[in-house]
Amino acid sequence: MRVRCVVLSTDQESYQRFRQTAMVLDERRHLDPALTLLIDARQREAQSLGSSWVGPWQLKPLDQGFNELQQTDAIIDASILKNGDSLAGFYEQYSLTRPVIRQSGTYPAYHSLAPPFEPRLQADAPHQYRQGDCLVSGVVPVLHAFRGDLQHVLMIVAIQKQQRLNDYTLRSNLEEFRIDCRLNAMVERYLRDLMPTTAFRVKTIQVPGHDYYLCDCEMTLRNTIPYDDLIDRLRQQPRLALLFSPMPISTSALQHLIHEQRTENGIPLQPIICFAHRDHLNIDGPQCTLRFAIYSKAITVLPNIDSARALCTRMPMINAMRRTDEYAGFASNVL
Repeated sequence: MRVRCVVLSTDQESYQRFRQTAMVLDERRHLDPALTLLIDARQREAQSLGSSWVGPWQLKPLDQGFNELQQTDAIIDASILKNGDSLAGFYEQYSLTRPVIRQSGTYPAYHSLAPPFEPRLQADAPHQYRQGDCLVSGVVPVLHAFRGDLQHVLMIVAIQKQQRLNDYTLRSNLEEFRIDCRLNAMVERYLRDLMPTTAFRVKTIQVPGHDYYLCDCEMTLRNTIPYDDLIDRLRQQPRLALLFSPMPISTSALQHLIHEQRTENGIPLQPIICFAHRDHLNIDGPQCTLRFAIYSKAITVLPNIDSARALCTRMPMINAMRRTDEYAGFASNVL
């Protein structure tokens, strides 16, 4: 599976983020040598950007790139284009036969898509999907281990601040905490789409400057699951690793003692880390509390790859995740 075409807006940040992703994809030979960048701009502006953006790729205005898009097997749309949904009409026709995977922000339009859950698509419906954001992508693989057994879930999550304060002092931006009720409601609706028989309550607190999200997940199960069985279920899930150390449940400790050491040694680390020590898992009959961390910088792009692979090859989602994990170099899921 190779990336053949990328649609970008005209801002420098969008291009720099693509270049960082391209370095990883190119190392694993996932970039097509004839990759084309389609810019949401007119001909003159696209030519100007082509002279200032350093890279080996061909740039074209978006309205001249439909031939390249037609040659793809799937489209992943993770952008917010300045001219609105410039590709809406094209997507409508394209999705009759091939999948279009859109990033979050379009709820309730399109069909929910969150690996390892299989998408529910009505016959003859357009193949347009809504991929969850980094929070949904991080919690779903954990919840999937208990699908069918969940009655009620309360999640309290500390996440990175989503929006910068305008015209505030630097100190205010660094110290501000925020609660976004709309985000809570969106995640709850998304999870209910995936597990309609489970009641969800989500409470997020946005804090500045943390690459890791931290989740305290209280679950009410239909039956008691002993510690060893619970660990075995989690061990079978892709995309996550189990940390059995009694170290504090701390984003800083995780970053410095685990993430940085693995990175320095060139060992890829799963983006979801479950704190699996007995003292970190509270089991009281059918009541169980899990704590896990989500690495926000790596969690979103992987489900995009999973989804494209599964939808194009008709591979089960969980197998597509395992294949992606294999390419990413994730080895043992026990830390």
